[in-house]
Amino acid sequence: MVDAALDAVRLGHPPVLPAALLAASAPHYLTSRERNALRPGWMADGLEYLRKAVPGTGALLTAGDPLSGRALSARVPRGAVAPRGAEAARGAGGPEVRLAEALVRQLRPEREGRTVPAGLWECLARYAHPADRSTLARSAATRGLTRIAVGLCASAAEAGDPAALSVGAALLADAGRTAEAADWYAAAADRGVPQAALRAAELLERDGRFEQAVAWYDRAALAGSTDARYRGAELLGRSGGNGIAPALQRFEQAARAGHPAARHRAGQLLAGLGRRDEALAWFARAAEDGHPGAAADCARLCAAAGRIDEAAAWWERAWTVGAVTGVHEAAGMLEAAGRIDEAAAWWERAATRGDETAWHEAAALLARHGQYGNLPWYAHIGDPQALRDRAEQCERDGDPDGDPDGALNWYRKAAEAGCETALFQAADMLERHGDRTRAVHWYERAAARGDVYAMRELGRLLGELGRTREAAHWYRAALAAGDRRLLPDPARAAVVLAPGLERRAPQAPAGPTRPAAAPAAPAGPATLDGAVELLKEAGRFFEAGLLLRSTDRPERERLREAARMLSGATNGDGAIAWVQRLADAGDGRAVREAAEMLESRGRVDDALAWYGRAADEGDRDALLAAARMLAERRQPQRAAQWYQRAADAGDPLAHREALMLLQEQGTPARSAGTATVAPAVVPAVPAVPAVPSGGDPVRPSRVPQQPGARPPAGP
Repeated sequence: MVDAALDAVRLGHPPVLPAALLAASAPHYLTSRERNALRPGWMADGLEYLRKAVPGTGALLTAGDPLSGRALSARVPRGAVAPRGAEAARGAGGPEVRLAEALVRQLRPEREGRTVPAGLWECLARYAHPADRSTLARSAATRGLTRIAVGLCASAAEAGDPAALSVGAALLADAGRTAEAADWYAAAADRGVPQAALRAAELLERDGRFEQAVAWYDRAALAGSTDARYRGAELLGRSGGNGIAPALQRFEQAARAGHPAARHRAGQLLAGLGRRDEALAWFARAAEDGHPGAAADCARLCAAAGRIDEAAAWWERAWTVGAVTGVHEAAGMLEAAGRIDEAAAWWERAATRGDETAWHEAAALLARHGQYGNLPWYAHIGDPQALRDRAEQCERDGDPDGDPDGALNWYRKAAEAGCETALFQAADMLERHGDRTRAVHWYERAAARGDVYAMRELGRLLGELGRTREAAHWYRAALAAGDRRLLPDPARAAVVLAPGLERRAPQAPAGPTRPAAAPAAPAGPATLDGAVELLKEAGRFFEAGLLLRSTDRPERERLREAARMLSGATNGDGAIAWVQRLADAGDGRAVREAAEMLESRGRVDDALAWYGRAADEGDRDALLAAARMLAERRQPQRAAQWYQRAADAGDPLAHREALMLLQEQGTPARSAGTATVAPAVVPAVPAVPAVPSGGDPVRPSRVPQQPGARPPAGP
């Protein structure tokens, strides 16, 4: 009796059990010999024995009237299991017994994992409380006993628990017996079980029986389910064709019944079908209902139809209900319509709500349209690239002979934000404007941060100023830092190299001057570990992590990806050298990337050498890129020479751009066909010595660009 009670409890029955359950199930724990040895009244004797107090525990079993137990045991013949027709003991009104909590705690763990006699399940189906049979059914289902589980649900329903039909239907559905499950749900719905019709509809929908599913959704809706009306409309809408009209009717009914998304979903359905005017009407009604996304959808429809004023009004309404994500779309729409100030105002709104990118987007928006005056946004963003772009634009828009302090102020802010290139650009600008004293100061700042090119230029400028000892110091620093460019002869004559540096200083070639070739990269292969370290130094930890995790890709692909990341992330000397080493190892695309990185640093001559190398290796676009770089830096004669090379190579844009450049400079140009861009004789650009005999040299502007950035190719 104790074993049967403990097993019933661990299968899900409460500790209060019908006495009839114990009377019927206890014999299943005995052998046939033990069952034959039972005497009449064994049930009452057992209950009486278990009711005796145990020291420290108390009674193990609390029973009702022992005579009831005696009557039950009297019905069971000696050696037989309780008969199945004991109807009097099936209901909840028979005598009950309660297991002591101490007994459950102490002995239940011993029963865990033991096999339950099959007869116990049959007894539970007949004698367990009807309200507990659904729980027992789930327990049987988890053990793979679907037949027993369904039988328990059926017996519970027969005993007056109609909700057990829904439980049985769910068990049948999980077992893949869809048709039977639908019948059980139908029976449960007929007996008024809540949600049964809705579950039947869901089951039929999953089974692909859509017409029947819609019918059951309608039946569930009649029973008061607002969600059922909505889901029926959704199912009809997906079917298309003749289902659209009844779907809209059901969406309206669901909305009137209080479903919050019904009208909005109807609008989405119509928008997907291209019926924009009808969709707009439904979205507008959904917005009146308070749907958070309806106003934004109205704005999108109006914007697509070109009704910008209406769209702007709807975006305003979306903003008032908290649709912060629509700021990007609203600003983009207004920018496309040419309403730049309104677009910028939207970005400012987003910034007030905590959008970290909004100030940068506002600055970039106004920069794209040339509006740089009185911008409060740059003071907020602190983005080095944006500040540097602002400085470059300020320099280009200003008078070349005027005051450079406006651009210098922005270069200073960019440098403070971490843009090392801005220091060199500021020095170059000051030198071009004749302010050599301040130029020296800015070159020194750039050189102090390890800019090798700035060290070399500082040495040149100091030599021009007659400060040869300081010039020698910076030339030596540049050589020690790995500068591979040749020292000009005048500088070599004026600078006394430190002992041992003569061997490291590049020697000028004898004979006539020839066009410079792309210098070879420093010795050593381009390794992934080196690229990872360079990316980390540039603060690009995410890209570095991607490289480290890409072990499933071939080594060559990983190196190519590393070069792409470096050229787009940094233009430091180490990164340039790494890309050059990869180019020397045979990567053709790395040659072009090295040229672009050198251009970004303002190292025009080095960039030209690498652009020439890229062209020699078959990259025709490299010639045009070099010409554009020179044109951007106001070196029209040299640019015309590179345009000539690009035109000779068959580039269709070179001829037109060269003519435009020469016309802007007031230089007459004649064309002898599309292959010739200028007169055959183009005055050569005289070499500028490092230490001129006198007078200030006229130096071209060196405005570095980010890798990949190019001026427009003309109208």
